[in-house]
Amino acid sequence: MDLGSASPTRGISDVLRLRGRGAAGVTLVRVLVLSVGAACVMAGCDTYQAAPLRLSEHLRSWTATNLGQPRVQMYSQSALAALCGPGARLNVADGLDLSEAEAVALYLNPDLRLARAKADVPLASAHKSGLWDDPFVLIEALHIIEAVWSPWVLLAGVGITIPVSGRLEAEKERAWAEYSAGWRALAVAEWELLSKFRAVWLNYAAKCQEIRSVEDYVKRTGEIRASAEKLVEVGELFPTDARLFAIDQESQASELLGLRGQAERLRLSLLDLMGLPPDIRVTLNVKLCTFQVRVPPDHRPCEIVRRHPRVALLRAEYMATEKTMKREILKQYPDIAIGPMH
Repeated sequence: MDLGSASPTRGISDVLRLRGRGAAGVTLVRVLVLSVGAACVMAGCDTYQAAPLRLSEHLRSWTATNLGQPRVQMYSQSALAALCGPGARLNVADGLDLSEAEAVALYLNPDLRLARAKADVPLASAHKSGLWDDPFVLIEALHIIEAVWSPWVLLAGVGITIPVSGRLEAEKERAWAEYSAGWRALAVAEWELLSKFRAVWLNYAAKCQEIRSVEDYVKRTGEIRASAEKLVEVGELFPTDARLFAIDQESQASELLGLRGQAERLRLSLLDLMGLPPDIRVTLNVKLCTFQVRVPPDHRPCEIVRRHPRVALLRAEYMATEKTMKREILKQYPDIAIGPMH
């Protein structure tokens, strides 16, 4: 451009045009830099990768369950110490008595394992709760309708939210309250399992005792039947009378088969509650017994109610609900958002 021959008005217009283009270029570079920076920040965020179910591997692992495995021994030993005292020792070589079977059930029962895993889920939320919101990226484009050389204006920047409403602290309290309620629910599930397990154990013990009694009766009836047949041979007893012993023996033998089937069903129920496969080689030392209930020194009704697991669960759920209500109330109050356009 020849400045000597240019008019003053044209020279000023060219300068304004160059300045407008230069400002637009600088703004565009700024937007690109901020966009790249935001992309780098987002690259540091957690990622997600789907974990498919491996049911075949789980089935192989379950069928290969061995009570001698270190992890089973370690947890079952700690559970047995909690049930019977620190001096109790788990020994599966001579079979499982009631306390040992209960300790194994507390660890391997599938429902309890699932409940234990679900109870840990709120823990992650509790650790992450109460944190400030992540910074946000703002990109705005403005179009000036007046006749200017550069009508488009690009604005970009990173903004933050300053919590002043108190909802983050309320969210943290709510998360920990839900975590506490989850473990209270797990404690209730464990006590319900022990109650059900003891009922099935006693039924199985009673059925085994009944089987032994019927077996002894069938054996004695067989001896009487043999003696009756000898008496028939020498004419001391009518054959019709001797046949009554044979009928009674066959009837009791048939009942014995039914009792053995019922006992096997109860044994499989115990293995199911213990989380063990049905073909595992383990001896259950069942016997009829009575349970000793440890009553606290202060055994007033109010003290018993206060220590009841269900009451503790309801109390924890009530606290979680209160914390949730507090968080919802505080969410009505706004926080302060600071960004490049504010």
